[in-house]
Amino acid sequence: MNSGGNGNWWKREKRSIKKDVAQTKAFPVHKILLVTCSDYFYDLFVERKYSTLEIDFSDIKPDVLGGILECMYTGKVHLTDCNTESVLSAASKLGFFIVKDVCEEFLVSTVTLKNCLRMLDIGFKFNLNNLCDASLEISAKSFKLISRRSRYKELPVDQIIELLKRDDLAADDELEVFRSMLMWIDHERVERLEHAANLMTAIRLPLLPASVIVDSVESVEYLMNIPECQTLVKEALHYHCMPARQSVLQSARTLPRKSVHQPCLLISGGAPRLMRESVSDEIYKYNFFEERWETVSTIPGQRHHHAVAVLGGFLYVAGGERTNDHKSPENSVYRYDPRTNTWLPVASMKYKRQSFQLVALNGLLYAIGGRMDKDESLDKVERYNPNTDKWEEVAPLCSPKRCIAAAVLNGRIYVVGGSGDKMVSSKVERYIILQKTNGKQRKPLTIPRFFSQLVQVKGSLLVIGGATINSEGTISCVEAVEKYSPTADKWTFVCDMLTPRAEFGCCMLDDVIYVAGGYNWNNGERLTSVESLDLDTMIWTSVTNISRPLTGIACSTLTLYFDRSDRETFLMRKSRSPRSTITD
Repeated sequence: MNSGGNGNWWKREKRSIKKDVAQTKAFPVHKILLVTCSDYFYDLFVERKYSTLEIDFSDIKPDVLGGILECMYTGKVHLTDCNTESVLSAASKLGFFIVKDVCEEFLVSTVTLKNCLRMLDIGFKFNLNNLCDASLEISAKSFKLISRRSRYKELPVDQIIELLKRDDLAADDELEVFRSMLMWIDHERVERLEHAANLMTAIRLPLLPASVIVDSVESVEYLMNIPECQTLVKEALHYHCMPARQSVLQSARTLPRKSVHQPCLLISGGAPRLMRESVSDEIYKYNFFEERWETVSTIPGQRHHHAVAVLGGFLYVAGGERTNDHKSPENSVYRYDPRTNTWLPVASMKYKRQSFQLVALNGLLYAIGGRMDKDESLDKVERYNPNTDKWEEVAPLCSPKRCIAAAVLNGRIYVVGGSGDKMVSSKVERYIILQKTNGKQRKPLTIPRFFSQLVQVKGSLLVIGGATINSEGTISCVEAVEKYSPTADKWTFVCDMLTPRAEFGCCMLDDVIYVAGGYNWNNGERLTSVESLDLDTMIWTSVTNISRPLTGIACSTLTLYFDRSDRETFLMRKSRSPRSTITD
């Protein structure tokens, strides 16, 4: 920016003198202004009580020094491609942090593919986080080109590590990243070999096939002579050798190189209205920007009244039924990997079950209650350990129940409601993991209900929806949402649902609870509607409907990985349309 206004005013005021010895140019400046604007001069005059009227700076050019001093009076500084680094160096030395911030803003605006590595060096040198981020982003997106430049081989180790560990590093695969690391080490191997272990932590070896790790990584002898590198290779091979264990082996090195890691709202499976119609095997995610449901994957086998849980970034889908006759529940369990869009069959449950709950706690999964057929309910609780890929029975429920709701709160599993023995339950059970028997019962529900959902919200539990039976045997949906306080052991009314429902999917994303599909006993309608409850306002609103009415669907929140966000994808589609106009 060009300086302006009353620019010469400050030069006429002479109190404290600043002088550049090399070219004997003096700058008269107000002492109070120096102390106010500069940490260096505050320390000099206030903390150390320096009393001289002249201070010499032989290492700062007169025009740079003059520009910074004039900025104290005018609030403006003249920056160009040629002088910004000199101004930045002087401002950093003198503690003029406002000028330093302006220099960083200017440099960020000038970062290009051509100069990004030089700008990265400036950012590290002067601790400019925004400039480092901008330079690294451009370098990462053009990594194939950047890594072939001679300057890449000269990067300091801290800069190369920051680049190689980025999620948005645009490489064909992790082998390309690994080879670029080797190229950097080999450029000055003797001096740089000491950094190999730290560099290897930035390489996501588990993303490589085991055969590639053996052939292309283990074969690099000088790396395998370093114990820390050996450990990282062993970690990656173990990751592939025991795939069921991957959910407890997650780390920064197992995340895909994608620029967007986005928690998404998913729905899966579901039973249609007519028995002759096919049960759903699809998983959809909600695109909030375009307000529509998009297919993510297909479950290995159709499912309804199944249960889902997220553990270690994987989605587990368990039990349920493939047909629409409620006679033949499954005990199979599949694990979905959102990074590769692949499914892995893991150990089957000991009991076939549908209309049950699956919750994750302390790296383990718990399958609770459910029914084996139209008549027989289960009190069985079993626990899955991904370390062993085995299920084991643990303490049962107080009685056989299906259609329960369950959630984890403060390290304990709470189970509410359900039905069994032709009765609808209002019981609330708290499961204490370290005990061999189930924990004591808590305050019962105000309204007995089955096919409801339970959500943990800020230290309390919300029970939502479901159905109940009155004294005359009539089934109706429960509209009331109630909150349970574990400290007071008390249920209180919160609000009514927008559309009452049972047999629906439910989960929470960003302090908003979503309910999807289900059955409304009040009017006999299978639902396509999706609604959300804002936990700040406790107001329900409608969301885009699912494509067909389904009951027994499951909802979950899972992080998915994309090269672009939903918004970026939408804008790109719009820009390709000759008739479209994009407004922002």
